[in-house]
Amino acid sequence: MESIVKTNNHKEMKKTGESIACFFSLMIFLIFINSGCNKEDYSIRLVYPELATTAASGITSVSASSGGNITSEGGSDITARGICWGTAMNPSLIGSFTTDGSGSGQFTSTITGLLPGTLYHVRAYATNTQGTAYGLDVTFTTATN
Repeated sequence: MESIVKTNNHKEMKKTGESIACFFSLMIFLIFINSGCNKEDYSIRLVYPELATTAASGITSVSASSGGNITSEGGSDITARGICWGTAMNPSLIGSFTTDGSGSGQFTSTITGLLPGTLYHVRAYATNTQGTAYGLDVTFTTATN
């Protein structure tokens, strides 16, 4: 009869020990989750270049100049820069664009093949490893013949 009691006590102690171990494991997990971890620690920050579009100048009936000023590379090197243009607002690299080297700072582009007396939109762009950023949309109208 003593062996049965010991077996029952052993089973009860084993269950109690497992419950305590489970409880402490859960507590350690909860403490880890709440101790200094925040959402920002696990997020990936995409830092795009910062730039401005230069107003158009030297406007003729078929050409114009514009450009941009890249004031921040966004944490990685600028691999491409230039301007995009078109007759619709906010032109992008899907349409017409120039490629004017790399790096930050000011640059100027010449746009040719324009139509006389037409309203155009132009934006500077800059590309780094995170993606492409655009300056604000600037408009100009080509001269008439």
